[in-house]
Amino acid sequence: MIGPTEILQTMAAAGGHIEVLRGPTDEYITVCRPERTALLHGLLPRAILEDFLNARLVRQDGPEDDRRVTFFRLTNDGRMQGRLRG
Repeated sequence: MIGPTEILQTMAAAGGHIEVLRGPTDEYITVCRPERTALLHGLLPRAILEDFLNARLVRQDGPEDDRRVTFFRLTNDGRMQGRLRG
């Protein structure tokens, strides 16, 4: 798995976002392209999403939808950090 710095770089370069799917017994956190295909292989650990939220690098974009998906988008700071580190 790549680290948080590389995740930010990849998201900023691709205009990506994070999707959290709340399943019946678990949640699945994926970094996606704008058209909602996976941008990275594998799932994103909850701890990295929490770190991004606490650092205000991503923000929740609306409530969970009817498919049980919640979207998180880069903030201006998140985009800047991704570009600065890249």
